[in-house]
Amino acid sequence: MNKLLLRCLVLCVAAILLSCSDEQGNGTTTIRELSGGSEGSEYTLTISTTNGTVTKSPDKASYNAGDSVTLVAVPANGYKFSGWSGGISVTNGTTTIVMDSNLNVIANFRSLATPTYLLTINATNGTVTKSPDKTAYDAGDVVILTAHPNSGYALAAWSGNATGDSSTILIVMNGNKNITAIFESLEASTLVITFTGGTPPGTDSVIIALNDPNHVLGNLGYSASDPVYGNLTSSISVTGGSIYASRCSTYVVVYSVTNPAGDMAQKPRYVIVDCSAPVLTVLGANPDSITVGGVFHDPGATAVDNIDGTITSKIQITPATISTSVAGIDTVTYSVSDRAGNTSMEQRVVVVYKPLVKDTIAPVITLKGANPMNIALHATYTEPGATALDNIDGDISNKVIISGTVNTSVANTYTLYYNVSDNAGNAAVTKTRTVIVAGGNPGDNLPVITLKGKNPDSVKVGTGTYTDPGYSAIDPKDGDITASVKVTDLYGSPITISLGVAGVYTLEYSVTDKEGHSASVTRMVYVIGVSLDKTPPVITLIGAVLCTVSVGAVYTDPGATATDSVDGVVTSKIKAVLTTAAGAAVSMTTFTNMAGPYIITYTVSDAAGNAATPAIRHILVEDTTGMGASLTKKYGVPLATPLPSINTAYKTITVDGKGPSMSTVTTFTLNWDLPNKGLYQFSFGYSGPPNYLNFSPSQTFAQVGPQFTISGTGISGLDGSYYITASTTQCVWVKTDGSFAIVFNK
Repeated sequence: MNKLLLRCLVLCVAAILLSCSDEQGNGTTTIRELSGGSEGSEYTLTISTTNGTVTKSPDKASYNAGDSVTLVAVPANGYKFSGWSGGISVTNGTTTIVMDSNLNVIANFRSLATPTYLLTINATNGTVTKSPDKTAYDAGDVVILTAHPNSGYALAAWSGNATGDSSTILIVMNGNKNITAIFESLEASTLVITFTGGTPPGTDSVIIALNDPNHVLGNLGYSASDPVYGNLTSSISVTGGSIYASRCSTYVVVYSVTNPAGDMAQKPRYVIVDCSAPVLTVLGANPDSITVGGVFHDPGATAVDNIDGTITSKIQITPATISTSVAGIDTVTYSVSDRAGNTSMEQRVVVVYKPLVKDTIAPVITLKGANPMNIALHATYTEPGATALDNIDGDISNKVIISGTVNTSVANTYTLYYNVSDNAGNAAVTKTRTVIVAGGNPGDNLPVITLKGKNPDSVKVGTGTYTDPGYSAIDPKDGDITASVKVTDLYGSPITISLGVAGVYTLEYSVTDKEGHSASVTRMVYVIGVSLDKTPPVITLIGAVLCTVSVGAVYTDPGATATDSVDGVVTSKIKAVLTTAAGAAVSMTTFTNMAGPYIITYTVSDAAGNAATPAIRHILVEDTTGMGASLTKKYGVPLATPLPSINTAYKTITVDGKGPSMSTVTTFTLNWDLPNKGLYQFSFGYSGPPNYLNFSPSQTFAQVGPQFTISGTGISGLDGSYYITASTTQCVWVKTDGSFAIVFNK
């Protein structure tokens, strides 16, 4: 950008200081090179040109130091002279240079067919300069616009064919341009423009749906008032570009009014075409699981829209209940639409399974909030609640039973009891909470938090970092305890407000004094606008891509991390789905009961809805006690890499283990191209009919842990699924259940 600005300034200064020329390049300029040639030296002058010619006078092969040479550029038919480059930088078609060094000069010509465009500038309470300053510009010309506000005014924004609020901007002339510089007063004005309507009503933002036929600005109200001249609404003028309801964008419409004394007020209104669907978040485990006969309690979902805010109550859930009478896999679909008709949909997979062993493990209760808890006499007691997790039933927090009472009218120490049982009847260890009621009148000993600034607060999307207006906390005994205030979300977790995407945030400010008395307040923050975030997050696996685990063992997934350029760390939003190699969903807690290959797929999306490239982990559940374990280890399968490229015919065939007879097979040929993921030959040669067969097995050769499933071989016991490893001298098929291996040698 600095080089472009410098080049533009050099051209402008050269044109002003040296001469004037019209669009055909006419005019005369004298250039004196200051390179310091010595008297008596000779120099050469080389001329280069296309689409035109150059005459030089005098026309000689070399020149003495100090000689003057006049150059005249003559364009060919259909072209015009556009400027000199190389040893000189001027725009006149006729120029005189002084020879003080060897020079290589280029004459540049531009087609007369090159279109020209007009640049119209509008400004009130200030001026705008353009460089170069011309009425018409050739296509591709770059123009520098600089805003100069009058005294007492400042640039508020550019509108029309330019945006932003920088005092200097660059415009590329690729069409006719109409640009307005909006200047606002730096002093408090008594002339006020007020908006009605809008979203929310009375604000400077108007939200309309994509292709909304009722987006006419006349449907929105506005007024102007002056303490001296009264109602000036009829004097308001409305300017701005066209509003296209068919395009997802933000448009600026400027309202202006001037009173009889010459005082002027301007106010921009932002019209946003809403194309952003609500952010739908599925709560709890996904996939989820429950035992046969159990009661499935849907953890639910939340929905937040960039305009409507929290619309969780509008979520439609299908089906309303899950049948657990038989084992199987069900899908729960969540869908929600905002007022503009933008719709989001998410699904939860629910696995209903029959436990292989009797459930004898009790759930575990964890209390939320303080224990013991101190509250003031006559204050209101709010139960913080508790969570309960079971190894089979999962999250059963909604089943927790709380017994006991707290009477805040009487100073005393109270005990609350928390109990829960899982579907198998296993009772958790009872947890207790001690609640101490003490103090005098309500609020006598409680700290007080005071929020500064607006509540609710709002900020435009994409404007950088949200700055908290501030707060203070005063305690009757401890004094100023502002430094002890914690700012979190409603669940006590750290919160970061992302201005890269529109949304609604709730900040909770809480503090506790030395005696344990607590206070808290909340502030709502609206991020308004259309998201500019188009970059998806990135998922990184923790641990190995291929993991092995023994049948019946407990598998603990290392997990993954996810980061986003706008939202930061979004690891908590990662969804992990476990499936068989064939794609059937299975339970994360019971899949190790059966040997075989499994796949965990990790997905995540940022707040703007950009989905990351899924990450894949392969898990092999092995039978480590039988023949299968020894064969997989013997031949090193499944591979920790994809199958390498191979094109070989193998003619020696043996069977390792109790496998099928391969006596009728004379040759196995494998032609696999890993870079192009092409399986071009997978064939048997037979000693008799059918003599030759080329198969098309379903395969995962391009993935970690390559395997395939073959059918139609005509050999008893051979059809089925196999792990595979291959080199130029040997190829081995190992049955995925480990019962036998087929070894092909060259």
